[in-house]
Order: sequence, then C-alpha cells, then structure tokens
Amino acid sequence: MPITLVTGNAKKLAEVAAILGAENIQSVKLDLLEPQTMNLREIVTQKAIAAFAAVGGPVLVDDISVAVEGLRGFPGPFVKFWEQQVTWDHTLAELIPNEDSSRRMKVVAMVAYKDASQEIVVEEVIEGHLRPRTEGEGWGFDFFFVPDGYEQTYAQMGVDMKNKISHRAKAFLRLRDVLRDKRLLS
Repeated sequence: MPITLVTGNAKKLAEVAAILGAENIQSVKLDLLEPQTMNLREIVTQKAIAAFAAVGGPVLVDDISVAVEGLRGFPGPFVKFWEQQVTWDHTLAELIPNEDSSRRMKVVAMVAYKDASQEIVVEEVIEGHLRPRTEGEGWGFDFFFVPDGYEQTYAQMGVDMKNKISHRAKAFLRLRDVLRDKRLLS
C-alpha cells in the first residue's frame, strides 16, 4: 500500500519521492491546522494524527524549524510565514554586519509516519550559516543556507547533492530505514 505524503509542494514531493522511491509515495494537499507553538514535535505529531484521519491510510508529514542565532532562535517552526512576510534578504540585512556568529543557523527536520497502529517520528539537525542570495535550483532558504563543511548553498549544490546531505534528506533516509526494518516500505 502506498504511503501518502501530505504536501502541496511539488518540489518537496519530488525530493521525497527520490529519497523513498517513487513507487512507494503519493501525495495529497491538505490544509491541516497546526498548533502555534515552538515545539516542533508537537506540531508534527498533531499533523500526523489529523492527516491519518483525513486520508484513512498510512501518511507522512514533515516540518522544519530554523533557528538563526542573531534572531535568538527565530523563526523556529514559523519559517514558512517568515519567508512570506520577512524574507531571507531582509533577515540578512537585519543581522549584525560582518558578525558571522549572528548568521549561524540550525535547521531541524522532523518527519512523522502514521498508520492505524503506530506513529514513528524522526529528527535530523543540520547547522550552517546564512549568506547573501545565490543562484541555483531549490526553494525557500536553499538560496541562502550553506551547511557546515561545504562552500556552496543548497541551491548551488543542485538537487542530487542536496538530496544526499540536507536536513530533510537525512530525516527521510532515516525514516526510510526504520520503515524498511518494520517492513512498512519495500
């Protein structure tokens, strides 16, 4: 039985399908109410429960939290709203010029699987820093985020490399291994 990823983002679907295997994944766009909290686990757990109730079969939900050091941990799980209202270009302009520590960023990806009998939640963290916008392919902060140990943003790396090292890729790879161990994914 296929697993349904809850997303309306075609790029996210392509990214997750590449990681889990296209034959195992389908998607549906649902407008799920999210708890307004900085607790990412609470958000993902509630989304998984609501998604399972709506779909009636195995579901995957994910969310991220982005903590920028110079913003005292914001935007946190409100990153989508932040990107729409503030933008990363403006964020960089507000950070202390020439102070690299203010541009440090921690990205947490959390993925939940839910079916009728179980719920599995995994988390992965990637640290790095913000830099001025670059060219490339991607979405969201991909054009601004350079993970530790690399010289390029996610966007500059390209999809293949990003899908090997990103916060979301690592979380879905970890979940894939757990689902395979439990024989929930081929």
